[in-house]
Amino acid sequence: MLVEVIATVLDNEDDEDGHLVVLQIIEDLMTKAREIFLDHFARLGVFCKVAQLASVSSSTPEPHAKLPENENDVSSCDDAKEVLPGKAYHWKDWCICRGRDCLYIWSESAALELSNGSNGWFRFILDGKLATMYSSGSPEGGTDSTGKARNSESLTTEENRGEFLEKLQRARSQVKPNAHSNPILSRTGPTSIVVGNWSLSSHKESQLHIHNSEGQQQATILREDLAGFVFESNRGTKHSFTAETSLGAEFASGWSGKRGKRLRSKIEALRHKVKTQAQEIYDKYFRAAQAQPRSVVAKLGAIVAQLERAVEKQMWSRSSHHDPNLAEAISSLSEVLDQQVSAYEVQSSGLVQALLSLFNNYKYTANLFMQRGQDVGNHKAAVILVHKLVAVLESIEKLPIYQYESPGACFGLQILTRRLRFRLERFPGESSLIDRTGRSLKMEPLATVSQLNNYLLKMVAKQWYDYDRSTFSFVRALKEPNVKISFRHQHDFDENGLIYWIGSNAKTAEWVNPAQYGLVVVTSSDGRNLPYGRLEDILSRDISALNCHTNDDKRAWFSIDLGVWIIPSCYTLRHARGYGRSALRSWLFQGSKDGINWITLYTHVDDCSLNDPGSCASWPLEGNNEESIRHVRIQQTGKNASGQTHYLSLSGFEIYGTVLGVCDDLGKVAKEAEASLRKQRRLLKTQVVKQMVVGARVVRGIDWKWRDQDGSPPGEGTITTELHNGWIDVTWDHGGTNSYRMGAEGKFDLKLASDAEAPANKSTSPSGKSRTNADGVALSKSSSTPSLADKEEGQAKVSVASTDQATSADNLAAKQAAAALTESVLSMSMARAGALVSGELATSDLATIVETLPTPENERSH
Repeated sequence: MLVEVIATVLDNEDDEDGHLVVLQIIEDLMTKAREIFLDHFARLGVFCKVAQLASVSSSTPEPHAKLPENENDVSSCDDAKEVLPGKAYHWKDWCICRGRDCLYIWSESAALELSNGSNGWFRFILDGKLATMYSSGSPEGGTDSTGKARNSESLTTEENRGEFLEKLQRARSQVKPNAHSNPILSRTGPTSIVVGNWSLSSHKESQLHIHNSEGQQQATILREDLAGFVFESNRGTKHSFTAETSLGAEFASGWSGKRGKRLRSKIEALRHKVKTQAQEIYDKYFRAAQAQPRSVVAKLGAIVAQLERAVEKQMWSRSSHHDPNLAEAISSLSEVLDQQVSAYEVQSSGLVQALLSLFNNYKYTANLFMQRGQDVGNHKAAVILVHKLVAVLESIEKLPIYQYESPGACFGLQILTRRLRFRLERFPGESSLIDRTGRSLKMEPLATVSQLNNYLLKMVAKQWYDYDRSTFSFVRALKEPNVKISFRHQHDFDENGLIYWIGSNAKTAEWVNPAQYGLVVVTSSDGRNLPYGRLEDILSRDISALNCHTNDDKRAWFSIDLGVWIIPSCYTLRHARGYGRSALRSWLFQGSKDGINWITLYTHVDDCSLNDPGSCASWPLEGNNEESIRHVRIQQTGKNASGQTHYLSLSGFEIYGTVLGVCDDLGKVAKEAEASLRKQRRLLKTQVVKQMVVGARVVRGIDWKWRDQDGSPPGEGTITTELHNGWIDVTWDHGGTNSYRMGAEGKFDLKLASDAEAPANKSTSPSGKSRTNADGVALSKSSSTPSLADKEEGQAKVSVASTDQATSADNLAAKQAAAALTESVLSMSMARAGALVSGELATSDLATIVETLPTPENERSH
């Protein structure tokens, strides 16, 4: 039975995976029981099938085939020593050109944009998505491929992708049509090409290494046989980014006159492996065995030769119908058929052709065959022969397969292999449905009309969560007098928790993610853009955990504004999928009334309850805590399960307890913080940026996201270059140097060191009233503006040092006055912002909170 299965699989065409498995089985059988299975392999024709497999596979081109002549001609040209604007270059299948301020490298699989002034970050497009790569190896950005309504952030990402393509096309248009493409680094060696802060080199065969002069140890590696790239972070960890789809015609065209060598495909590599293994097995085990056929095969060959002679003799002489040689051959055949003769041996011996000639020429052959069978005592010889002939027919029968369309066609049955794309448009005059005109929709081809109708109904018809908050069933229930609703934990992610109750509108509707529809507000230390996943994914109840985590930040956190007052008694977490060892180990579960001052409800230290992706755990909140809270926060305090990184991974949250009331001002704290942050950014853009000159002293600012690059504890640095495209270079007192955003992406990573001292000076000013919170942070309550004379003396030194251009006492006095005025206004705004985000929220936390609320004004500021 096993040998029959092997023979059947070997007969299948275009089944390289099956062939490879079967060949491995044959190898194992030959190693362990060669004498037993050689006879069976010979009987079923496995010898010839393996030999045929090797010979057929040999016609497949080798994975490393020779290049076409025109490509050899191109590669024979001398390598270019530098990359200049307006000229075409290539490395293997990657095209290269230089724009005004960027270097572009692209193929049909991926496209990279390397900014000349970058400190190691770069943008890239993979699978149609634009992302930005930073030194951690976690890309940020990407388009929203879901069927939900696109938010302003996904629209911005699409605009950025369009801007990326526009800049690339502008750089390509500088190259003359039909211009010759120059190869670079076609041979390994110490040669390197420098473009801006980037260095290109090839130290290994078929690999191109891209380094940044300020990127420490990080590197981007392009390989000839990889449809994508490999990124090696500063920690030495490698992240592979492989494309699943082609980028399209705008990238696949490349340079005219240069035809890229086809990348080594998986199918070709598999065919080559099958051929090699089949050849090895045949040469090692089957070649010698095939030279010595089985005895029954030799007898069958002699019988076939005897039948052929009898037929030939009868054709020349028709005197007798009962040739003794024919009778002897039929008798011998009856004896042989009673032995173990396979259909393959019957077919390969030529017996079928001989019997066909015999029955066509002899009128009484059938009677003679039956008579000779009875003479030798084999009454079933004819039945056995018929069974053998049917088996031969089944083994060799190949029915034709008619192909009505070519592969890859965009019509006919081929359309069932692709997703269907729709663009929604509301019918003129329709007013009861939500206007989704212009929105794109993707659908699987085998989805039913009923499924599409139900999905569209949720998109365009107003649901319960589309109405005013006061109409929600759970809000009305909590506004009843003296109401107390208890939620008790039975098992992880049951239907007894508060999150499920809110998402199902007090269990009156099908559950929806409450964060997705604004029923609760989720914020994070990364703001609105997580490296993977969306903010609402931390409340997911999908069967499979989603990939949702923050950046590698030791201060990472998620917080939720529940919109209700609850005395918590238990909470549940579910670990996300993605990084294999990123489960929480040390964190704080905190609560707050106002989202500013936090109390710790549970402290976790090296808690190993969460492990595998999707694993869940619950923790009771013990103690006589009768204080109700509205906000909850997961604050990470140590490394995750890897022991090396601080990715905060969550894909499920539930909380239980007693709910006492409901809030109408959902998200109020975040909105107030947003208004303060917008004010700070306007001041930075209009006033402080002008003072960011060479020699000015700076510290980390409101949008800081670069961990401990300014030292530990955070220190001061000195600006070393002029502001360029919203970026500025700073050398820190501890010795590090890097570029930071001061207007780029609408963010401000730095502020003047004198501004950092302003709150402290303000708190000790005799003219201002102040108070101190529990953490000892001085909060100003004064609304008056100090006089210029009070501030002028303390700011004189800073103004001179920051400008380094004072030439007269008049100029110096004017600059001092301007600096003092800016200082005063900025100090007031930052003091008020501090009042909103005091407690355990740092200034950078304020920036990330407000990024979660997309408003038109905030979008314009970005």
